[in-house]
Amino acid sequence: NKAKVLIDRINLYYRTNWKSSPTKSPSSSKSDLIISCVDTVKSRESIGKSWCKKGAFLMDCGNSKTSGQVILGQFDGDLPNIYTEHSDLMYGDEPNETEEPGCVDEYFRQDLFVNSVVADHALHLVWRLLRWESLEVRGTFFDLNKSITNPVKL
Repeated sequence: NKAKVLIDRINLYYRTNWKSSPTKSPSSSKSDLIISCVDTVKSRESIGKSWCKKGAFLMDCGNSKTSGQVILGQFDGDLPNIYTEHSDLMYGDEPNETEEPGCVDEYFRQDLFVNSVVADHALHLVWRLLRWESLEVRGTFFDLNKSITNPVKL
């Protein structure tokens, strides 16, 4: 489970005591931060329709072959709900999307460093939020082929 592996590694490296919730989609009033790293539009749709704690943060991390996004929002708070604001993330723009995970034959489906760019941006946002309790940007969209990074400002 991605959530468990990620949290175990963060806890080991940073000596934290975070808890993962290896469930199909969040449906708890206990979560303060949900980090979504799913492979299908159907999964995003399920997360977007979930009931979560008022003000809970949701970070969506995703990528295609050479591009991706990391964007932070809230289910019901000061920041916009990212799936309302960017409905293309939830409903997709590919008419023939399959339910096959993007990690299958990963080097054919995505460039070598696209996942690490997503992870670095996500970790930086979490760090800023936890350490400084403030953000200047709440995400980014990037394309490695075009060397373009577009921040999502508050």
